[in-house]
Amino acid sequence: MKPSQFERVPVKFKRTPTLTSRAKSDVLVIPLYKGKKKNEYAAVIGKLESILRHPIRTDDFKGECGETLLLYPAGQKESRFLLLGLGDPDKMSAESIRCAYGSVAGSIKKINASHANIIFPQVEFLSRKDILKGMVEGVLLAYYRFDEYVTHKENSDKLKEISLIGIESDDMKYVDHVRNVVRGVYLARDLVNRNADEVNPRYLADAARALSEQYQSVNTTVFDKKRLEGEKLDLILAVGRGASIDPALIVCEYKGNPDSKEVTAVVGKGVTYDTGGLNLKKDMLTMKCDMGGAGACLGLILAAASTRLKQNIIVVIPAAENSIDSKSYKPGDVYTSHSGKTVEIGNTDAEGRLILADALSYVCKSIKPSQVIDLATLTGAMVIALGSEYTGMMSNDDGLSDALIKAGEEVHERALRFPLIEEYRKKLKSDIADLKNVSGREAGSIKAALFLQEFITDVPWAHFDIAGTAFLSEAGEYLPKYATGFGVRLLMQFFENKEASCR
Repeated sequence: MKPSQFERVPVKFKRTPTLTSRAKSDVLVIPLYKGKKKNEYAAVIGKLESILRHPIRTDDFKGECGETLLLYPAGQKESRFLLLGLGDPDKMSAESIRCAYGSVAGSIKKINASHANIIFPQVEFLSRKDILKGMVEGVLLAYYRFDEYVTHKENSDKLKEISLIGIESDDMKYVDHVRNVVRGVYLARDLVNRNADEVNPRYLADAARALSEQYQSVNTTVFDKKRLEGEKLDLILAVGRGASIDPALIVCEYKGNPDSKEVTAVVGKGVTYDTGGLNLKKDMLTMKCDMGGAGACLGLILAAASTRLKQNIIVVIPAAENSIDSKSYKPGDVYTSHSGKTVEIGNTDAEGRLILADALSYVCKSIKPSQVIDLATLTGAMVIALGSEYTGMMSNDDGLSDALIKAGEEVHERALRFPLIEEYRKKLKSDIADLKNVSGREAGSIKAALFLQEFITDVPWAHFDIAGTAFLSEAGEYLPKYATGFGVRLLMQFFENKEASCR
């Protein structure tokens, strides 16, 4: 993977001080609230108000959040005006801004605009940063498209520049910051969406090395098969035995604050394709998504390095393809983990917890971080429990859990904490080994987390089961169909909150 592939966000932003000083463009986006009687402008638009008086009076446009109406004015700097509804002004939030401007991206795509002027809205109860973040994220997250395999692209990535009208010069630094975070989201999405034949453990390792080439603050180490054997990471080796590409453990370190000894380890499940192994899945059409955690980890490193986040992060990715071959690991057999604990394989389709177990054990013993966070598309049970709107999270530490939930709420990557119910731990006992990797369908997500906890030492730890939120069967307000890049924005917000608390 080449470093140039990290610059996948096509849109650049610039500042235009006033409405009258704006340059020509394809469209002018004008924000309006949903008024009690008539729509209310969310910004001062001067002489343009007389042009819009008649369209507004028709009452065709209600100002609902995300509602748009395209107009074609004569003699203006833009060939089109796009009225944008922000909804009820008393119910505004960063998320409603994000959703509203996500709809702008859809309208821009339809008219094939290459340049857009967007008026900065005035929102009484939100900070400028919240508004800017909602606007920039809304447009960019919704504008993403994955069309690498489409031979005849229709105006792909035509939008090149957005002028934000009415923002301050100091605001541009934050706009660039948000854009760089979204670059990380794009990387995470691309890694999951690409062909599983391409994005294998070797490809993920190359992507991590490319990050090291681009950023001096990033250092990557890759454990090949021989190193995995030497480190006794036998569960990772077992899961990857049936694949043509060897498994790997990828350690990618970002030093944003070299003077601090505090470091957070983020572990991402990297099953680049999951057939279920010898316990073959009935449906594996979307199983390239099983590396959503790994994609989020590399997206996090890109976002942290490009924003110069003042935190120390080590991401660790156990990468393997769970394939079928004469060498595939077998249900009923017992394998020894990095920690020394033995595991009976009840089902080869519960492979994610196996590679995570070795990675978590290695992290705790060799890296000794201040805290550990893992992200994994781990259980179908979590999809049944929460669907695609919330991520299930389990933790052994209230402070870490609360901070992560708060960060998730702030960026609308919401998490709900599940209990680690001690009584279920006995369900993991095996007759022929220390543990077994499956134990029935009931409370499946909690028991999977309890299995992982067996490999955590005395360190704050949080586990995100992103099975329902990392990959969507249909598009959302600003989320695309398929890979979402879940976790990049949540973790960046978490680290930014930590950074702010230390000032």
